[in-house]
Amino acid sequence: MSIFWILIFFELISIEVRSYETTNVKLNPHPTPDQLAWLEQSDIGFLIHYNMATYIPVEYDGCNRVPSLVPDINLFYPDTVDTDNWVQTFVDTGAKYAILVAKHNCGFATWPTNVHFQLTTNETISYNYSVTYSPVSDTDYVDHFVDSCNQAGIKTGVYYSTIWNNWLNVRDARVQPGPLAPGQMPITQETYESIVLQQLEELWSNYGPLLEIWFDGGYSQSLKAGIS
Repeated sequence: MSIFWILIFFELISIEVRSYETTNVKLNPHPTPDQLAWLEQSDIGFLIHYNMATYIPVEYDGCNRVPSLVPDINLFYPDTVDTDNWVQTFVDTGAKYAILVAKHNCGFATWPTNVHFQLTTNETISYNYSVTYSPVSDTDYVDHFVDSCNQAGIKTGVYYSTIWNNWLNVRDARVQPGPLAPGQMPITQETYESIVLQQLEELWSNYGPLLEIWFDGGYSQSLKAGIS
C-alpha cells in the first residue's frame, strides 16, 4: 500500500521568503492583511505530499539530502490511488481546502506536462521525468485530485517547488556547475526558468480555478516578474 504524508493546517500561517541574490539580508516576514483574511476563512486544510518521494527511503527527505539522487521513474507505480477517499477524509475533518504536491524536489511531475526544452547539447527533449513516462502513464493525478475536491466542494491548490529539482541539477534556484549525476539533464539557467514558468502556466490554466500555488521556499528574484 502506498504511504503518503498528510499535514493538517489549523489557524496558523508560515511564510518563508528567500532572495537567493541577497543572502546576507535577514528577513522577518509577516502575513499581509489579505493573507490573514484568507486564513480566517479557510480554517482547516490538508497538504497531500504524494509524489516520487513516497517511494524512496524516508532518510532521503524527499531528495533534499541527496542532491544527486534521481529516483528511477519506474518506482512510481502505485497499485491504488483513491482521491475520492482522500477527499472524504477532508470532508469528515471539516476541511475547506486541500493542496496536492504537483512537483517536489526530485523533479518528478505528477501531471502530464507538455513542456519541451533544449539541452546544452542542443538536443530538444520533452520533460520526460513525469507521470506520462512512468508505469502509470495514462493517469493525471492532479486532474483526479482536483476533480474529487470539486465534487465535494473542497477548494484546491497545488504545491510546486521552484528552488530545487534534482533531475535538472537545480539547488537554491540555480542550475549547478560541474559534472552531472546519473539521470540528470544538462541545461542552462535560462532554460530552467522557462521550464518553471511554462509548468506553472499549465497548472494554473488547466486545473483552475485554483485557490493557490504554494511555492515552498519561495522563488528567485529572476522568476518574480514572470510569476507575478
